[in-house]
Amino acid sequence: MLRSSMRFKWVIPAVLAIGVAACSQQQSQSTAATTQPVEKSYTLVSSAPMKVDFLTGQFDGLTITERIDPKTNDVVDRPELRGTLKLKNDSKDQSARLLG
Repeated sequence: MLRSSMRFKWVIPAVLAIGVAACSQQQSQSTAATTQPVEKSYTLVSSAPMKVDFLTGQFDGLTITERIDPKTNDVVDRPELRGTLKLKNDSKDQSARLLG
């Protein structure tokens, strides 16, 4: 009876250690198999100024960036539009408060 309880004291931790080692090896293999997505950027040129009431604006530095999987050519993340909007107040007697 004493020998069987000693076996369980060694067998259970050994089985747990083997299970943890197998899981950690499986995780490292799956991360190595994935490929990194490729970022593609497209530059847009905006030449038309915008005018809203007494404000005029101009877009600068517009870029569209999307991430594509190189193996399947599928879009991984949604495209992002980034740029700068420069506003100018053309009125001498009106003011604008920008919120955001």
